[in-house]
Amino acid sequence: MKLSSIKAIVWVFMGGCVPVHVGAQPFANPPVNRLAQTQTPAQRIEAAQQKSSVEADSALAQLNAYRQAMGLSVLVKNSPLTAAALRHSLYRSVILAGNKEAENFDVDGTPGSHFQMVQNAFFTGKTLKDRVAQEGYKFNTTEVSTSGSRKSGAEFIHQMMASVYHRSGVLGFQWDEAGFGVIDKEPVMVLGASRKTADIPAQPVVFPPPESVVEPIGFKNERPDPLPDRAAQWKGLPISVHAAKEQVLDVRKFELVNEAGQVVPGRLLTHGNDKRLGKNEAYLVPYAPLNFGQKYQASISLLVAGKPHDMGWGFRVASDPFNVKPTDVVVAKPDDAIVFNVRKNMGSLSVSMESSGQKINDGALVPEQDGFDYAIKIPKACDTGCSYNLKFSGELNAKAMVSRIEVPRQSGKFPAGLLNSVEDLNKNASARHKALAYSQQLGKWVWTSVAGSNKKSVEDSALAGCRQMALKEGLAEPCLIY
Repeated sequence: MKLSSIKAIVWVFMGGCVPVHVGAQPFANPPVNRLAQTQTPAQRIEAAQQKSSVEADSALAQLNAYRQAMGLSVLVKNSPLTAAALRHSLYRSVILAGNKEAENFDVDGTPGSHFQMVQNAFFTGKTLKDRVAQEGYKFNTTEVSTSGSRKSGAEFIHQMMASVYHRSGVLGFQWDEAGFGVIDKEPVMVLGASRKTADIPAQPVVFPPPESVVEPIGFKNERPDPLPDRAAQWKGLPISVHAAKEQVLDVRKFELVNEAGQVVPGRLLTHGNDKRLGKNEAYLVPYAPLNFGQKYQASISLLVAGKPHDMGWGFRVASDPFNVKPTDVVVAKPDDAIVFNVRKNMGSLSVSMESSGQKINDGALVPEQDGFDYAIKIPKACDTGCSYNLKFSGELNAKAMVSRIEVPRQSGKFPAGLLNSVEDLNKNASARHKALAYSQQLGKWVWTSVAGSNKKSVEDSALAGCRQMALKEGLAEPCLIY
């Protein structure tokens, strides 16, 4: 990561509600885990088992909460499906670590993320059917996944429910079992149908559920894209209706209205104009993300198996969840790793950095259970003091979060090389002179240097620049010249 000492911008792909089926390209990568490269598949799975189990429970609980609110039966955790999901997650993490384009292909119209095309030590079966059969599971299954996701299990489900085709997969009435696995940043969920009969609600079910509060506001980068003419744009959270598999829906009117009574522009998707969807479901996809904290009213008129049916319900979008901790001023020492906790950002995260000291060359993104950690390592050279202003802003968030890192000047330390350079230049009457000044108060400092042919004018310029910077920093102590 290349950062300027004056200003640097770091983009981090975070989509709290950004379903990415295949081909996700993170803009920054955590350091390579060399130990993981030497572990066998069994050792890597064992090492990740505890975390994956926690995430599996989180994912299943969130999916079941959605299903219960919609009037569907809950799913139970299944060991063979969990093993299949975990092993496919491992395969994906290994393949993508060496080639970010490895999954950017489709097989018979199915995104390549659901296939294992390379025969290696991590291969467990080309198709999902092959992989679950190897684990001893004999019933129908489906699989959902994302690429480059660093979210918790619950956030993974929010992401799945925020898009069209992923939601269509996880809301099948026939599913009664599930397995979830995550190695590195490649979460995979496998759903199974072991029972002979599926849920048959008395009437179609809808999402978001009536009177519910939903977190996702939209989605981007689902592949295939349900609105290909708007593939590069954010779309709003889809509103959907679902009936039993044998029932055919004929939608006559599907409308979403905001708090101001305005109809939200969007597109109706059914089996008639999108053959990837079943005849028993329909989606209204808003052209723009929904608004945080706003109430919406949905209504639909349709024929269910030839019989007229009208439905109307309301739901609310949660308030802007963007949060960065710690905020305000953080006091650090050279070589410290300062971690900023970023939670539930929607879309991508921008981190703007302004430095009055040494530039930071080595930043890293660290996965964390509930979202992101943004870790910044303070350069050792900052024993002379540094300060950094950081501005975190989310692509779809209303306001930015600002933090500041202060590294006080370490007592008795100043860069010897710099002082020697200044001294050598000032000894040479014909050389271009340099001077350095600093101001220190309450552990804060600023510095500047100026080159010129006259030693006195150079020192005056350095002091003037230092005092100007000190005033900007709110420092009152006089500057000292070197």
